[in-house]
Amino acid sequence: MTTTDPESEKTREDRDAVVRSAVADAIFDAVGTLSLLGFSLLFLAVGVRGLLIDGSTGLAVASLAVSIAVAGAAFELVPPFRD
Repeated sequence: MTTTDPESEKTREDRDAVVRSAVADAIFDAVGTLSLLGFSLLFLAVGVRGLLIDGSTGLAVASLAVSIAVAGAAFELVPPFRD
């Protein structure tokens, strides 16, 4: 379906721009979520290693708490770190 109406072409360009913006936002959100989950796994590994290997128990428990907080932020269960 081809139209020569300039008004419909402008509407299509606007719609395409909105779709591109939405896709870019979705990709950035997915990358951000995966990054937060990666950091959460890192803190979890440090915490478990600190508990199992003779390390600082306080630091290990703090690392586990941070791991839970970061994972919660990734799944939007806690308030976000930024606006």
